[in-house]
Amino acid sequence: MKWFVNISTKSKLFFGFGVMILLIIIVSITAYTSIAGLHKTLVKLFEVEVPLSLEIVKSRTAMGMERMILARMIETDKKSDLDFLNRDLKENDKEIEVKINKFTELGGNNQNYMELINQLSAKRKEFINSRDAHTVPLIYAGKNNEARKYFFGTQFQHYEKMLDITANLSKLSEQADKILIQTSGQKVKEAFFVFVVIGIIGIVAGIVMVSYLTLIIANPLKQISGIAEQIAYGDLTVHVPSMQRTDEVGALVMSFGMMLESQKMMTKEITDVVDVLAENMASQTGTDTKNVNSMAQKLKGLIEQYKI
Repeated sequence: MKWFVNISTKSKLFFGFGVMILLIIIVSITAYTSIAGLHKTLVKLFEVEVPLSLEIVKSRTAMGMERMILARMIETDKKSDLDFLNRDLKENDKEIEVKINKFTELGGNNQNYMELINQLSAKRKEFINSRDAHTVPLIYAGKNNEARKYFFGTQFQHYEKMLDITANLSKLSEQADKILIQTSGQKVKEAFFVFVVIGIIGIVAGIVMVSYLTLIIANPLKQISGIAEQIAYGDLTVHVPSMQRTDEVGALVMSFGMMLESQKMMTKEITDVVDVLAENMASQTGTDTKNVNSMAQKLKGLIEQYKI
């Protein structure tokens, strides 16, 4: 990772935050994909399978109502009542027809559904033709016993067949519901697993990145700060570590080392001047005041020059 140490601090920070942003993007894409897949499954469940199941139940109820109306027609002798019940029968036919069309609309993309729906439509036509051609005319003709025999014979066979077909539709719809529910649960588990894995990777990558940036940036700066504090208190014996790096931290350490060496040289020069002054003063034994003042002025000028 020497290349990473040598790039600029700005580039290091961009790289570190870039990794974090990349992980966030991956999490966002994963979340969107998972949610989109789950949404598609739920849409199919609640907009196709559940309404289809409800329509099947309603159609069975309507067919049962049709049988009840016919039974009441067989048991009555009043023409006015027969006409009223016959109108109800026709209205019930329309309701059942609407529901069969709804089956086709909801299950049109499923071949298994369409086979059963086509069978139901065909059997429904047979039932209506048989009812309108035999049962209802016999009732209006007052031949209730014959109508009753037909009602419990041929008509009942058609009715049972329709119930069998709707029961098969219900089973098929229930199986589809279970599959979609299981699929939804599986997608949730997969999404949760992916989130956990990416989350762990993100946490580990973040810890590693922060620790590494701390190691190569914060720690050297802290070390230099400690050295600067020692120098501020007059300790020039400190050692500035050598760093073979070309980034801002390396340049700062190098400049700091040069500054410390320069400070040591200035201190040595001042010490030498003071030593010379002391020797001169000792040799003069205080008699040559002019010479002593001259040496003092040189010392002051040197101190002013180095600003120490």
